[in-house]
Amino acid sequence: MKSDIYGREDDKQFVFNCLTYDTHNNLSILSIVGIGGVGETTLAQHVFNDPRMDKTKFDVKAWICVSDEFDVFMVSKAILEHVTTTTDESRDT
Repeated sequence: MKSDIYGREDDKQFVFNCLTYDTHNNLSILSIVGIGGVGETTLAQHVFNDPRMDKTKFDVKAWICVSDEFDVFMVSKAILEHVTTTTDESRDT
């Protein structure tokens, strides 16, 4: 597989393995964090768009990018609403 990103193949393979390894059946979130500009978003996008991800066990795949301060509940609610037909009405804040 040809890559247009250089020097991150080990990182990409590590993230791919974390997401697809069988012992992580309960994995719900994999965070890629670091100081701005070191390529976290690019790495996430590269893994997300990898053709091997289409052959995984995931029924739905989503890539969420948040920065600085954010409301975990609101982000989680937005994700739930976009990947399912369910709307969580349990908390309106």
